[in-house]
Amino acid sequence: MLAERQCAGRGAREQPLSEAKSKIRKKPKSNPSSKAKSKAGSKAEPRPASERTPEATPELTPELTPELQHISSYLAENIGTLRRRRNLSQEKLAELAQIPRSTITHMESGGGNPSLTNLCKLAAALGVSIETLLSRPRRACSLLKRDDVPQQQRSAGKLRIHKLMPDRVRGIEIDRMEFAAGASMAGKPHLPGTKEYLVALAGSIAVAVDGATWTVEEGDVLAFPGDQKHGYRNAGRTPATALSIVLPLPYPTG
Repeated sequence: MLAERQCAGRGAREQPLSEAKSKIRKKPKSNPSSKAKSKAGSKAEPRPASERTPEATPELTPELTPELQHISSYLAENIGTLRRRRNLSQEKLAELAQIPRSTITHMESGGGNPSLTNLCKLAAALGVSIETLLSRPRRACSLLKRDDVPQQQRSAGKLRIHKLMPDRVRGIEIDRMEFAAGASMAGKPHLPGTKEYLVALAGSIAVAVDGATWTVEEGDVLAFPGDQKHGYRNAGRTPATALSIVLPLPYPTG
């Protein structure tokens, strides 16, 4: 009887193998195509442009235009020239202008973009205007070749006038006058108080001034008021050459 009870109890506790298998969950077989789809779906979709973080753009150094490059070169040359003419070192000029010496060095090398404040201080220390610092440098010497000298023709081409001043100065004229035989010209009165000097370099030239005529031979010099009515004429039968110098008053002549 005890054995039957134990068997009965064991039978109640144990489950048939078929029922146990039915309770085990079966894992679905993986489909390669579904894996690919899941991977593709797992990729992050691109964010709208409005939500994107702007990329940092590299900082660009502004390039100087050709005009500004010219001004920088003018400034560099003018500072160096004016400083040397005043026997100033860069240290002394920096002290007078109350700006760092490195700023002076940088400007003399043609680099940088100096501030208006530094330009004002530098101009005051050198005793010039800002316009002078930024303008085209004026060379101490300039050579004007013969073929480059401006010319004018008068008296039907018998008189050639060579303008000998490279830089135009109001009221001042220096002309070389070449007269063919028989050439003449009526002079135009200059500014009030002007003095004119005529030097005969070759031949003979007659100069009429306010009703009077003066004959200027080779090597002679005639000084007369340039603001009066006057004229020139080749008094000989050969070509003549003269040098005319016009100076306005109160230009010192004594």
